[in-house]
Amino acid sequence: MARSRAREPQKATLDESLESALSQRPEQGFDTPTLVVYREVRKPLPGDFTLEIRRARLDSLVVYDVTESELGTLELGSPDSIFLNFAVFLLSSAIAFIIALLTTEVRSPYVFLVFVTFIFVALVASGVLLCLWRTSRRSVSTCARIIRGRLPPEGT
Repeated sequence: MARSRAREPQKATLDESLESALSQRPEQGFDTPTLVVYREVRKPLPGDFTLEIRRARLDSLVVYDVTESELGTLELGSPDSIFLNFAVFLLSSAIAFIIALLTTEVRSPYVFLVFVTFIFVALVASGVLLCLWRTSRRSVSTCARIIRGRLPPEGT
C-alpha cells in the first residue's frame, strides 16, 4: 500500500467547522461534547512581518506549591526598604536637631519645647520603624525558605 502525499490543511471558518461537526451526528444534539478544530492556513504575503522564535531547552523545571497566605505575603513584597528609609530619615533629623540645640542659644521656651518634642518623637518613631523593618525583613525571606523547604532532596 503506497503512502499518499500529505494533504494540505484546508481553510475553514469556525461556522463551517461547527456546522460540519454537528451535521455528522444530528441525533446526539448538544448534550454530547463535540470537538471542533479551527485552523486557518494562509501563505505569507510579501509585506508580512516574520518573526523567528528560538527556544532554549530546559534541563529541569522545579514547581513549588504555594498556599494562599504565602502568596499574599509574597504579593505584598517587602516593605522593609520603606521602613528603613523613614527610620534613617527620622534618626538623622533628630541628630541634626540635637546638634542645632546644643550649638545655639535658644531664648524662647516654646522653640526649645518644639525642638525637644521633635527630637523625642523622631527618636521613638525611628526606633519603632527599625523594629518593624527587622521583623518584616524576616517575614518574606522566611516565607520563601518555607516554600523552598517543601522540595524533597534530590535522589529521593
